[in-house]
Amino acid sequence: MHQMKFGARPELGKYLGRLYALTHERPAVDALIPLPLSIRRQRQRGYNQCTWICHGLAEVWGLPVWTRVLTKAHRPPQAQQNKAQRAVAMEGAFTVGSQLPRDCRVQLWDDTWTTGATLNAAGWALRDHGAAAVHARAIASE
Repeated sequence: MHQMKFGARPELGKYLGRLYALTHERPAVDALIPLPLSIRRQRQRGYNQCTWICHGLAEVWGLPVWTRVLTKAHRPPQAQQNKAQRAVAMEGAFTVGSQLPRDCRVQLWDDTWTTGATLNAAGWALRDHGAAAVHARAIASE
């Protein structure tokens, strides 16, 4: 996970996505949505590891990946924050674009599930903008 995220090895995300999809049932959703990075963080890293994970999942499950539906405002890293601090930091962090189909069912993906604050904030943003169902998943948990 560390190599994928910080070691410039995004292809490991695709591998992990394929491996997950091969060992789990295809979800009853319309699309996969990778949790976005802020523009600043994406420029620093050069890629979004969650997008790579979703493309690996999509290869096996035959589902579309919606990468332009959700955007994230820049926030400081959350590694040293507790659960309450993470929830506050994520308030208003996500914006949903007009291309989200009303009443869609989506699976939202992150690389690591720590407290669920980020996935929760993104999921509520999607629900508030018309998604009928949002299922959150992550490749790893702490």
